[in-house]
Amino acid sequence: MLPKQNRLVQDKDIKKTLSSGVRFFYGDLQIKLSQSSIPKFRILVSVSKKIHKKSVHRHRVSRRILAIFRRSYNTNSLPNNVNCFISIINKNILHSKIHLDYKELPVLVYQKSQKI
Repeated sequence: MLPKQNRLVQDKDIKKTLSSGVRFFYGDLQIKLSQSSIPKFRILVSVSKKIHKKSVHRHRVSRRILAIFRRSYNTNSLPNNVNCFISIINKNILHSKIHLDYKELPVLVYQKSQKI
């Protein structure tokens, strides 16, 4: 689990991230980035019931994606003042090796956040 200051939890911040900002796709992920007034990189991963009925599988996907970003927090390679909302758009992610297929995701998020 990420530290509380790195989790996007407030409803107003989530709505702002979804309504404005930069949206792009990467594999089976839809990623939305927006500016934040808080000097931290904050993230939220959403896996809907369309992806899998059982919460065990949905939480596994979410934990694996967050683990990729957790490594980047330790190296300070993520931008500050950015909110990131990641949603899963395809069931294929359940069968992929997330830690290998998406390991360059933090670098891509950093590059895209420079355009906000």
